[in-house]
Amino acid sequence: MKVGKVATGHGHGSTAKAADGTQYYVYTTFDNYVGVTGPYVVKARIPKGYDDWVAGDATGIVKLLELDWNANVHVSCRTPSSDWCAVSTYEMTLTTVPFYQEVWRLNLGSTLVAPQVQRLAHHRSEGTLPQGCGMSPYWAHPHATVSRDGVKIIFGSTWGTACRAEAYVFRTQ
Repeated sequence: MKVGKVATGHGHGSTAKAADGTQYYVYTTFDNYVGVTGPYVVKARIPKGYDDWVAGDATGIVKLLELDWNANVHVSCRTPSSDWCAVSTYEMTLTTVPFYQEVWRLNLGSTLVAPQVQRLAHHRSEGTLPQGCGMSPYWAHPHATVSRDGVKIIFGSTWGTACRAEAYVFRTQ
């Protein structure tokens, strides 16, 4: 049964629950055809954020942060009502742009005018692997993910040219 259309496009995303109980789909959008020209991290209200936004409700979809066009992004928001998501960027071609190869927290209360970001770590993974490693470069991406209790974030890194991806964990509090 369709309740509503939350979002359109094909960026990476995750569901989130704000402290007030509102549910969102937080995702990246680089697409113009949806009417939200990227590159942004946005939140779309569940169950029908896109439908509401098209109908004129500006709170249906909210732009949280503008990114660089070169950013590849992974979003993880599976925290219990903590109002933030873990975000990691990887395979970026420009080393001088904000959030280059970083893991960071993005607050759901962010706006383009006042983004609320807490930088946490540089992962040093290039997203590619040397020839002969025997594993897909996909596994070199950090894919920062939040623990169910929202206290820890785990991410992977090859630390540059290593033929293995290693997992690192740190506390968020």
